[in-house]
Amino acid sequence: MSVKSSDSNSADDLSGLAARASRAFDRLAGYHQTIGLAVSGGSDSLALLVLGAAWAKARGRDLIAATVDHGLRPEALAEAEGVAAICERLGVRHD
Repeated sequence: MSVKSSDSNSADDLSGLAARASRAFDRLAGYHQTIGLAVSGGSDSLALLVLGAAWAKARGRDLIAATVDHGLRPEALAEAEGVAAICERLGVRHD
């Protein structure tokens, strides 16, 4: 049996997730103006990037995303370039 959330429950879930992520970023950043975030290009790290960018903007902090092109897979370079493009759209520095 599957259970489907209503749209309002989904919005509440997302709002709650964003609030929890914001509190976690607050704890991790402490008094630092800038924090770094490793972003692989997978869905989980991209979600964290979006949440981190929203947090940084709301708090007036700086977020720097880092991606490593390890060259272990042929798609690694394209994934790193994809992360860089998303960072640009979010206004996040990417190294």
